[in-house]
Amino acid sequence: MLASFAIPREMRFVSGLTGSGKTEILRQLAALGECVVDLEGLARHKGSAFGQLGEDAQPTQAQFENDLACAWRATVPERPVWLEDESRMIGKRVLPEALWQRKQHARFHVVELPDDERIRHLCRVYAGFPSGQLAACVTAIRSRLGGTRAQATLEALASGDFAGACGIILYYYDRTYQTCLAGYPPAHITRHPFQKLAPHTIAAALIESTRQPP
Repeated sequence: MLASFAIPREMRFVSGLTGSGKTEILRQLAALGECVVDLEGLARHKGSAFGQLGEDAQPTQAQFENDLACAWRATVPERPVWLEDESRMIGKRVLPEALWQRKQHARFHVVELPDDERIRHLCRVYAGFPSGQLAACVTAIRSRLGGTRAQATLEALASGDFAGACGIILYYYDRTYQTCLAGYPPAHITRHPFQKLAPHTIAAALIESTRQPP
């Protein structure tokens, strides 16, 4: 079934910095009748160091590939399919090679939001988890954050300043994301600036943008 990923088809990726609400936007695209494949949902992982929080255990690689192929085949082949911009690995699960190669030639719709709006969204998603679990996630990426930033993040968490902790962590994730985005052809990138994270409004705007000449 993985051979179906090699069949030519328009792929549209919802992209954006961490905290841009990409998963929520993807759900609204589905609610508006678009063909959507939820990679994070299938992998049971949110795709970051904090991605396993609140999720069931990840499926095996074979089960992930099988579920992904079934979800792909359940969409309408003649219509574009929307996905969330992910790295090659989602937690410990790996995107199939054919899908990964097709992604390199897809179109990316980059949702841009102010930093404070992204931090508010991350607080809504993660602040309810036990501080010990959050601290363990920070410790897991200590080498990538750098000792000083990691320590500052842990201190912010210990004091209950989750927004402050998010602001420090975003420095690392934003830099990583910008590096990845720079690897895609500029002609394949469409930027969509918004002031507020309103998933339904943003999803409708993304759909409308695809009806306009590039």
